[in-house]
Amino acid sequence: MTTQARMVEEGSYIDTLIGLTNTRLEWAKLRLPDQSLVELLQYHSHPSSDTTPALQESNRIGCSHIAFTVIDMEETIQYILANGGSIKNSYQFSPDAKVKVVYCFDPEGNILEIVQELK
Repeated sequence: MTTQARMVEEGSYIDTLIGLTNTRLEWAKLRLPDQSLVELLQYHSHPSSDTTPALQESNRIGCSHIAFTVIDMEETIQYILANGGSIKNSYQFSPDAKVKVVYCFDPEGNILEIVQELK
């Protein structure tokens, strides 16, 4: 894998997106040979708790969530809701306005990050 991008994020955008306050996290996007991406996150501001809530917390140690880039966010959200999932918060526009992003829960309480690239 090669590092495509790496950044520290904090502020109202990331707080609203993940549902925590005073968040400071670092992420790295790693490109695989087939051009797919793996994104790794480290929460500097919120250590993970020992309890396992019904809906997973976004700062959980280990696999905290899986992200999908989709063509139509509204259609994807409706699909998630129709199949027993839920929405954590309304979608946010990234600070650079290149994507809109929302965190959802699948029926088992796992976090799904839905990303739509904007043209």
